[in-house]
Amino acid sequence: MSGDRGVDYTQISSRIIALTFPTTGSDSAYRSSVKEISETLKKGFGDKYKIFNVSQKRSDLGRSNVGAVVELGWPDQLAPPLDKLCSICKQIETWLNANSENLAVIHCKGWRSRAAIVIASYMHYINICASEETVADRFSMQMFSEKYLGIDGQPSHKRYVKYFANLLSGITKVNTTPIFLTQTTLYRMNSKSVVLKIYERMKPVYSTGQITLKEVSRVDLENGGLSLRGDVLVKCFEKSSSQDRILLFQCQFNTCALNLDPTSPILRFFKDELDLISQDKFDSQASIEFSFLLEPPKNGSVKKQGHIHQTVADFSRADSYENFDRPEGGLKN
Repeated sequence: MSGDRGVDYTQISSRIIALTFPTTGSDSAYRSSVKEISETLKKGFGDKYKIFNVSQKRSDLGRSNVGAVVELGWPDQLAPPLDKLCSICKQIETWLNANSENLAVIHCKGWRSRAAIVIASYMHYINICASEETVADRFSMQMFSEKYLGIDGQPSHKRYVKYFANLLSGITKVNTTPIFLTQTTLYRMNSKSVVLKIYERMKPVYSTGQITLKEVSRVDLENGGLSLRGDVLVKCFEKSSSQDRILLFQCQFNTCALNLDPTSPILRFFKDELDLISQDKFDSQASIEFSFLLEPPKNGSVKKQGHIHQTVADFSRADSYENFDRPEGGLKN
């Protein structure tokens, strides 16, 4: 079924399919086609199919597939929490191993890179104990993931797939202890002033005041640094007034999967490694650098989660992900 008419049905392997729907599609087209596809799945597979929804919860999807939907979504344009990615792969594997006739359906409405991230990660997951029999399946997974990570994907999406692959292979060892962000440096950004906002596990934990940019602009975090562990999202806004702000870029990383040099624990992202970047605002050599301590500061004073700078409290409300778990697709839209 063509994506401009409704949900796109892609047979990735004999036991894995993807149902994707682009951001530009209408809800009415989605509802009618997902109902049609759901009926086809029920007739063809009975109780032997399960839908792994990696986008926002949909009431209409649940109504059309009672008891067959597993909600595993995360907000669009973001990479998933690394532990969620692992959980998704384990759940798909468990379902497929439970019965040789079981079918796994990866569903994604909106940015299709989410489905591609899951398929790419599952390809690495099964590659650990792969056999010659799965070569064709793994090739199909690779083709699907490369297509949609290329169309909708951001650098952080590919970064998280690499994190996952490196952790599975043992190239990277998991670091479960917090690290401490002490300084952020912005290089060669062509904006006048910006505000940085930091999230941990999609919850805002710190916002800077307004930063007047120079060729090199350093922001020191007070009180010895900010304790961070796990998934981190950083957003950079251009702020012209208390009401107006433009997202210039964002980036994601996971502290548990970083291979930082103990003698100089620095993480740097260049222009082509930043997500949703506003191209005209940046020099070709623009970058952002994060400086860390791998142990608590000796003064013992570390900023705790939940601190939001008073001058940008409006950003905290405007860019919160707290409502993501509310379902879309009710009786009225």
